[in-house]
Amino acid sequence: MKKTPLLLATFTLLGSPALAVASPSYPSVVADELNMLCTPQCTICHESNPGNGGNAHQPFVENLGKPGDDDELRDYLQRLEDDSDIDGDGIADKAELAADPPTDPNDPSNETEVCQPDTKYGCGAASIAPSPQAGSQLYWALGLGLTVLGYGVRRRRTPT
Repeated sequence: MKKTPLLLATFTLLGSPALAVASPSYPSVVADELNMLCTPQCTICHESNPGNGGNAHQPFVENLGKPGDDDELRDYLQRLEDDSDIDGDGIADKAELAADPPTDPNDPSNETEVCQPDTKYGCGAASIAPSPQAGSQLYWALGLGLTVLGYGVRRRRTPT
């Protein structure tokens, strides 16, 4: 009977295993697959930059589905209908993203900038900053959950 609260706490910390976690490579995959002139910002799929699995609610990604990895994202983008126009502005989503300059397929005004600024760091800004680690919160929660689980098992084996 004591296992139930421990298992419940572990699964609560881990969250749903079906939760899609965005990858730092997704913007590059979108740029490559749709022949974009730049790497798009996370906001074509997410509500904020950088995106995370919990805020991928833009109409463009809702239309695609929520991919679990780079290959699944490529498949979704290849199956995207040529005439798909999620914002109803008369310009197909693929055409908006492949335009010069690319526009946001979620914005009917066609004024939203989708190109990421080149984030640089260091002396002379000679290096491009790395993408944030996707899923780091999931790994932290997994580690904490396993620690709690291990403590519960150890405590149970200790004679009283």
